[in-house]
Amino acid sequence: MPRADAAMEGRRPDDPAGVFAAAEGKDAKGEFMQNNFELKLERVLDAPRHLIWRCWTEPQHLMPWFTPAPWKTVDCRIDLRVGGEFFNLMQSPEGEKFPNDGVYLEIVPESRLVWTNAYKAGWHPNPGANPMLTTVVLEFEDLGNGKTNYRGFAR
Repeated sequence: MPRADAAMEGRRPDDPAGVFAAAEGKDAKGEFMQNNFELKLERVLDAPRHLIWRCWTEPQHLMPWFTPAPWKTVDCRIDLRVGGEFFNLMQSPEGEKFPNDGVYLEIVPESRLVWTNAYKAGWHPNPGANPMLTTVVLEFEDLGNGKTNYRGFAR
């Protein structure tokens, strides 16, 4: 019979679900993932880094663009601190609502933003995220002349 703690072997004690490791592109044992379950996007945007940061960290700027039309983002809460809430509520054209809970794992102002839907605010497990547990990493690099290199990963 396997030991009860066998599933935890190799994981950071402060990261039992493995979400911090996933944000770094590693599996729970600290080895780099060798699968294709990652969405990557990289673009040079014709906007200064501080404005792109605000579009990701202020509800009034995130809500107009976050959900593709004809869907809408009808509610958003952002508590911009590690462990703080990142919540958005999407609404279909038929009026059906889809809540998305998450927490921030890492915040480097105007440079890096990491969150996961594995937890809700207060570090409560988020059963509603199964089977689509996701960690999102966004990076913003100032290229000068009002341009920003924008990188996004979803794992």
